[in-house]
Amino acid sequence: LVDANIPFTPSEFFGALIVGYMGIVFMLVNFFQLSILAALFIGLLLIEGARRLLFLLRKNKKKQMLIDQLPEICRVLANSTRSGMTLNQGIQLVTQEINEPAKSEFKRMAHELSLGIEFQAALRTMERRIDHKEFQLFAATMLIQKKAGGNLSAVLDEMSQTLDERKLLKQEVKTMTAEQRYV
Repeated sequence: LVDANIPFTPSEFFGALIVGYMGIVFMLVNFFQLSILAALFIGLLLIEGARRLLFLLRKNKKKQMLIDQLPEICRVLANSTRSGMTLNQGIQLVTQEINEPAKSEFKRMAHELSLGIEFQAALRTMERRIDHKEFQLFAATMLIQKKAGGNLSAVLDEMSQTLDERKLLKQEVKTMTAEQRYV
């Protein structure tokens, strides 16, 4: 449910499935004059198909929303390091300034850092949870800059500009190929 960005608890979701199932069975029995056994079976097939379709269509929605927030995260981290904050303080600032879903991911990372887990281990754990090539690029950049040193704020500013440009380029390609995809 979280990965599909469905704001229900598991019990609410199963309750909605049961109510939907009962509604489908009621309609099949009363409107289509099917026997109760056939209506139960067809209703079960329909509700299961609808559930699978819902999760298939909304798969990775949360992950994509987080990737869309990545340029803003880079800007916040760049501004925080430019103002003299440490990287850990910058991550705390991200948890305050950025909306969901990035807020919860960075809050979890900040909590891990406050418990004493190494920055590299916390970032690698977050990278495994998100598992997207743009976030892998962000994580690799952060780790290289942490090890090698240098101007982290300039690198993060450049990365935010690059990610914004990539997003615009993807939208432009999608627009230009829309007619061919439609055909």
